[in-house]
Amino acid sequence: MRKHPEPTTILLLCLALALVSFGVPAAGQSPLQDLTRSQIRLFNSSSEVIEGAFPGLLLIPNVKPNYHDEKYQRSYHLACHVYAAFPSRTGDTEPVYRRRFLVCAANEDALPFVKQVAKLLLVLYGERHERIHDDHSVNLPTVNVWLTERVEPGLSPDTGGEQFQNQIYLYDIHRERSDIEWAREIAHEYGHYALPGIAGFKAPEEWANGVLGERLFLKWVREDMKSGRIKTEEIAFVTPALLDEYYARAIWPLIRRIMADGTNGQFITSTSAKGMDYYTGLAMYVDTLYGTPVLVNAMSDTRSASSLTFPRASDFLTGVLTTLLGENEITLNVPALGEVEKENTIHFYLPAGAWNVSMQGSILSWRVPADPKVGLTCTAKQIVARKAGWLSLTYLRARDSAPAMLTFRKRG
Repeated sequence: MRKHPEPTTILLLCLALALVSFGVPAAGQSPLQDLTRSQIRLFNSSSEVIEGAFPGLLLIPNVKPNYHDEKYQRSYHLACHVYAAFPSRTGDTEPVYRRRFLVCAANEDALPFVKQVAKLLLVLYGERHERIHDDHSVNLPTVNVWLTERVEPGLSPDTGGEQFQNQIYLYDIHRERSDIEWAREIAHEYGHYALPGIAGFKAPEEWANGVLGERLFLKWVREDMKSGRIKTEEIAFVTPALLDEYYARAIWPLIRRIMADGTNGQFITSTSAKGMDYYTGLAMYVDTLYGTPVLVNAMSDTRSASSLTFPRASDFLTGVLTTLLGENEITLNVPALGEVEKENTIHFYLPAGAWNVSMQGSILSWRVPADPKVGLTCTAKQIVARKAGWLSLTYLRARDSAPAMLTFRKRG
């Protein structure tokens, strides 16, 4: 015969259910996926609230976990739960924290470095979420980041990191690396997870979203630091000086080449390391000249030319042109090149049509060489192009440091 529970037992069960429904954890319970600031004290953890451009929360349980990574089954006894802050949907002033990373190391000695990695990842996530309007998978919203003591057997001794699904590995954390190299490596592996994949390369690796991640994410961080939006103390590994040096060495030359010459069919189809550089340069050129929304749309418009393969760099170029052909208003963020108050020339793609042109900011004048034979005419405020194509734009900027913008609005 089934024995009915005693009234006291029923009361305790009801109380337990009530506590769970209100998000109160049992003793020693792992932090929740989502929580509010008032719930932080309910966990046996140390915490650090992150303010600034991309606010969040670091929560480090005081009870040592015994986690194992999925691939190598190594033990990890230090965990940092990394939350991004979101506005409350209920109208409360208290933000909602949603876990987006779990950064793990072998032991407590690595805590300072773990927090550095966590803070940089929080910024990279914020840049992606805000600029691309994308988030981690609904089914697997937490990316597990494993900081290892060594490079695993079977890998090259100089392997810096690895990513598959929602797992990121940063290898041999005790190996000496410069701060900018750590930032580059972290952005690279997160790029593999967070950015659309362009495949088909033979060097330095098959997929280009890692190399694009390290360049595009650090480009965005540099822009936000220059504007004062991100303070130096809010982010680990990088400073304005380090980002300026990295930008001058690894980013701007790739953008400048396409601005100077337009696109090159031979380079965009190359599967070599130079081909990957050219693809990432094209993506950053679009982001720089046309703006991030156009880059995001171009990524969405990228489709593989073959149903049997993943998208290639040439497919991305097609996506860029497809996006621009659908625009009725295009704004060029004209860069400062060379000496001020001297004319500079760049190349840009303009769809066919009759366009009214207006200048904003520090741009003083502009011109596109007319060519009546192909149906291209240009005046101070209008341009008519019978065919879409790459055009040569010559312009003059003032000494004013304000942005220089040239806006094309299609007539009719």
